[in-house]
Order: sequence, then structure tokens, then C-alpha cells
Amino acid sequence: MDHTSRQLVDKAGREALDAVASGILGAPATVVGEPVFADILAPHAEKRTIGVVKLRGEARLADGSLRGWSVVAKLVDLGQEPDVWTRWTRPEIEEIVYEEHYFADEGARFRPARCYLVSTLEGGIRIFWLEDLTGARRPPFAVPDMAEMARHLGEWNGAHIALPRLKFDLPTDIFAIRADLPNFLRLYEICKATDEAVFRPIYGDVPVAAAHEYRALYRAQNERIKQLPHGLAFGDCQVGNLFAGDGETIAVDWTSLASEPIGADGGALIGSALSWGPGIAEIARHERDLFEAYLAGLSAGGWRGNRDDVRRGYFSQFSQYFFNFAAMIPVILSNEIWPPGVVEERLQVSIEEVPALVAPIVALLPAYVDELRELAARP
Repeated sequence: MDHTSRQLVDKAGREALDAVASGILGAPATVVGEPVFADILAPHAEKRTIGVVKLRGEARLADGSLRGWSVVAKLVDLGQEPDVWTRWTRPEIEEIVYEEHYFADEGARFRPARCYLVSTLEGGIRIFWLEDLTGARRPPFAVPDMAEMARHLGEWNGAHIALPRLKFDLPTDIFAIRADLPNFLRLYEICKATDEAVFRPIYGDVPVAAAHEYRALYRAQNERIKQLPHGLAFGDCQVGNLFAGDGETIAVDWTSLASEPIGADGGALIGSALSWGPGIAEIARHERDLFEAYLAGLSAGGWRGNRDDVRRGYFSQFSQYFFNFAAMIPVILSNEIWPPGVVEERLQVSIEEVPALVAPIVALLPAYVDELRELAARP
């Protein structure tokens, strides 16, 4: 158990625990004894996240009965400046989303994790007391789960094309900030200097030039889509922030809400799944079906617009995941930009199996180049 997280939870006090247990149980409750702590080791890039821990215990209701409770506490330091990886995020947005219960009571099938309390400690420290989702399904997700989640997300995006009134200003076009992150730009410079022989075990007959053309096309399209219809976006809708429930998708990490081109969230969801688990080739094979599920959700949510524009907006995020992982995996492996152990953990295969796993995804490069050319040529 992380000592710092335990100390900060203790500073929140028993009143906080009682309030949380009461929210979970739906009735006034008093926590009995000391809760049991456990670290949650889910990866997070945000350096302002101090830790994520699970607490469980018992609480006494007014009738004297004892009931079990459990909660996940996310601890963040709002006093820190973002680093280069996460400079598009705004943790203060997440605080307001949870405090105001935004999007929680809409009856939508895409929703935030329930927040029972926000504790404010000295020095900009916050504790978000969130529903325990440790038993929900996490990535990697199979195609049927992905299709359902894509539809839920599309419904939510479709219902929020008209931006709601919020107690904060929304950033705009964070996809463009992410595209120019220094680490991604440096990765591409390494790619250009890498001998083509390094690519062959994964690229097979696919010309390496296809990767360079793909990047040029989607970056040119990124300028165009800034002028396309926008709507409310989760912003960082990668599968690591999502849980699959029974007939619903639950999202955590609401720091990246933004006004984005319609379709961007769908691209983040489906694109991010291409770098998670041993079933990535199956996700890639069904990419267009998953896009159709997202599009159907958009329509069900009230969207009426140009399909090509949604696909363009979709590529703004999809391409970043597809290119920076699948197209660049030879560079990532040959330079150990991701340590082998990290790659193995993420893909759940041995490092020797990675080329065969990723090759079917890289094989899609020429088709995506053709599609981006066609989208660029159409009005």
C-alpha cells in the first residue's frame, strides 16, 4: 500500500468515510473499524495523479445492521503543472464534473463513474471518491464489447453536439495538441532515420513509404477538420479509461473534455484498442464495422450530418493511435522506446510474438492511404 496515498486518505477523516459509505449504501451510515486498503495498479500518464486506491469495510445503518461497502479513491494534485505528455488535460475539469454530477443523471448508456464525494485537502490535493468498478470488464475488449461501447459513445456524442452549459470553458481541438507532442515528433524523426530492413519483419510487402504518406495525409486533413462541425467530446476516450458494464459504458478520467470534430471520440476508442491485448488484429479486421456501430449511435443520439465529415473527425484521433503504435512498432521495438516488458504486458504476448501480431494491422496501411486520399478529394 502506497504510504502517501494512505496518509492523504487518513487526512480526509472519518466524516469523509461516513459520507462515502452513506452514498454507496443509500442511507445514513457510520463506518465501523478501519477500512482495508489496496493499491490499484492501472497505468496512468498524468503525473498529477498521486495514486488510485481501493478501500472496503463495513458500516452501521440507523437500524443497527452492518453492511459492506467499497470505493475507489483517486488522489490528484491540482497544484502541479502538466508535463509534455498531458498538457492538454485539465484536472480541474474533472473536479467540477464530479462535484456537479455532470452527465451522471441523463440516463445515457455512456456515463461517468459515480462520485460520492470530493475531498479538498491542503496544497491543491483532491480525493475523488468513486464507485468501485474493479469487478467490471476492462481492456482488452473483444469485438462485441467494442461494438456496444462504440454505440454507447456515439449516442452520447450525438446527444451533446449542442454544447451544454458548464462551469468551465471547454478547450477546442485538443487532437491537434496531441498530434504535436514532442515525443511523437521525435519518434517520427527516428523513424525517418531507421533503415528499411528494420521494418521488413512486420511490414512484409507493405512499402515503408506508405507510412510516411499516411502521416502526411492525416496531418493535412487535421487542418481541414478544424473547420468541420464540432460537439462535446470526452477527449481522451481511449479504452484504458473505460469499463464495460451491463448495457452501459462507464468512463473515468474526465480531464480532457473538449469541443472536438464530431467523430474524434470514436476514433480514440477504436484506435486505442489496436494497441491493447492479443486480439488487436481482430479489432483491426472489424474496424469499419466498429465505426458503423459508432455512427449508428450518433444517429440514435440525434446527429444529422455528413458521414464523410464524421469519418474525417474520426481519423483525427484514430490516426494518432494507429500511426504511433502500429505503423511505428518496428521503431518502438528496435530502439526500446517501450521497454520489452511494457510491450509484453500491454499486448499480453511474448516479445518474439509481437511482429506476427502487428503485421496484419500494418497490412491495412495502403487501404487507409487510399481512403484518406479519397476523403481529401471529396468536398
